[in-house]
Amino acid sequence: MAAEHPVPADAVGASSAGASVRLGSYSPVSLLSRIDTFIVGMVALGGALLVAADITQRWILPERTWTLDIDGRFNAETWFHSLVLAGAAFSALGIAATFSGRHRNVILAWLFVGGVLAFMSFDKSISFHERLGQSLEETFELHDEAGRVLWQLVYAPLLASFALVFVWCVRGERRAMTWVVAGIAACASKLVLEALMFPLIKFDVTSEQGILYGIEVNLEESIQLLGFALFFGAVARLFIQRIAQLGPDFEGQAGAA
Repeated sequence: MAAEHPVPADAVGASSAGASVRLGSYSPVSLLSRIDTFIVGMVALGGALLVAADITQRWILPERTWTLDIDGRFNAETWFHSLVLAGAAFSALGIAATFSGRHRNVILAWLFVGGVLAFMSFDKSISFHERLGQSLEETFELHDEAGRVLWQLVYAPLLASFALVFVWCVRGERRAMTWVVAGIAACASKLVLEALMFPLIKFDVTSEQGILYGIEVNLEESIQLLGFALFFGAVARLFIQRIAQLGPDFEGQAGAA
């Protein structure tokens, strides 16, 4: 396997001829550079367990239990998703901390990405967007399931800005770009699936107790979790590359920011 170039000191993903640390095939840093694959694999395993738990409580156990419901709140599903997003947020904010003050635009961009990821983690942990959707339903006296679409309309400017800035941050870093774009596509697919449930429930094609809904919600949450895992893997790897490249100068570089 060819050696990979570290993330440069002045822009994530650009070329750097004078880097003092190279990610050699057998070095500890090289092993850590594959952290993205490890993270996505571990999160996928956790996602599979969540699906298995939901199928068990939904169709096998004599009575359903909210604790194992993949569509539930304040349970294993919400906290696991929130934890993955928190890890991504920490890594993104860590990248911002490695840049010096002369790279203000890069710092601000990574702070924005990290801040949005942190907000998404908080949102997921308390189901804020779902509560927002329900409040809008009541305010405008709409169908009980209209909140699935309404919260997306409110969040659209933030999510679109997040996607654009995130892609800009990883420009030129092909591997990270692949993970990020795939993650954005996965999260966008999740939003489409959730929005499609509104007309299906409204026109009695299915219900929250129906088989179609059970299949859809497991697919929807799994796709979303995959997107979060791809974000986490991409930024964790870039964070490690930044630290590896800066080496002993990391503390001084961060302090100058």
